[in-house]
Amino acid sequence: MVEDYIKSMQDIDIEDYKNNPEFQADIAQKTKIAKEEKDIIKLYEVLDTLILIEEYKGIDEIYRLILEISMEFLGAIIEKQNMLDLENKKEYFYTRAIYESAVQNYSNKEYKSAKDLFLVLSVLSDIDFFKGAMQIHMLCALKQIPFEDFMDKYVDKEAIEKEEDDLYFITHFKDEAGKFLDKHSDEVAKEIHTLSKIKNKSSL
Repeated sequence: MVEDYIKSMQDIDIEDYKNNPEFQADIAQKTKIAKEEKDIIKLYEVLDTLILIEEYKGIDEIYRLILEISMEFLGAIIEKQNMLDLENKKEYFYTRAIYESAVQNYSNKEYKSAKDLFLVLSVLSDIDFFKGAMQIHMLCALKQIPFEDFMDKYVDKEAIEKEEDDLYFITHFKDEAGKFLDKHSDEVAKEIHTLSKIKNKSSL
């Protein structure tokens, strides 16, 4: 499962792999196959490995392809009115890509696009802690709170550092985040209602 994938990434010996010709040939072959198959898991395996060994050539192309197929997946799941299944490995990595795109938008002060993606992720999940985490992200982007302030004021960084199972989503928050969410619950509900009306119109 995903935990095994994360551990395999952590176990890579960076220096041993950097100058290993067999490894270089292997990663080139894996990159070729991942691109041809447009396999989200294989693409992320290549991307994460290249980042770990600090080999940045080709990363942008791989990440663009990851985003392209992930947004296609998002469009399909909205059209079918399905929910995200984070226990499904492929759906987990599609969700990771969408989340990373939202965070990138947020950190670049593209608040509207970040807010919209966080909102969609919250609505498409029936896992309470994940839904709540995405709502906190969404609300902070809606309020145009700079990403650095969001991290400093609301995120429980100590809990994240102790996290072993999931390194890709920020789901640990300080008490202030819950209070902030409660205080603005009407605005969150309004955003969810607006999105629901858009989804219903698109399904007609």
